[in-house]
Amino acid sequence: MQNIDFVMLGNRLAATRRYRGIRQYELAQQTGVHPVTLSRLEHGNLQGVTVAVLARLAMALDVSVDELLGWQPTAAVMPQPKHTRQAKRQRTRTAAPVA
Repeated sequence: MQNIDFVMLGNRLAATRRYRGIRQYELAQQTGVHPVTLSRLEHGNLQGVTVAVLARLAMALDVSVDELLGWQPTAAVMPQPKHTRQAKRQRTRTAAPVA
């Protein structure tokens, strides 16, 4: 039995969703998955995902569950997900004018 890398699963899920031009909220509505659950799954923060949820997501994205899990090469031509996430840059604040 193969282990599941949940971070890579999330990266593949997010990359496939973006490649298909679907927003997180739209995919959540199509599959009946709560948007917060989908977000946590895409960020690798949800370890207890069921096969039924994976199957609904895979069907909505027109890929196999094996492709999402990385057990089979992807059929669609899409960019490979990055292994590391870049930290978001903190916005700089402008100082209030001094009178």
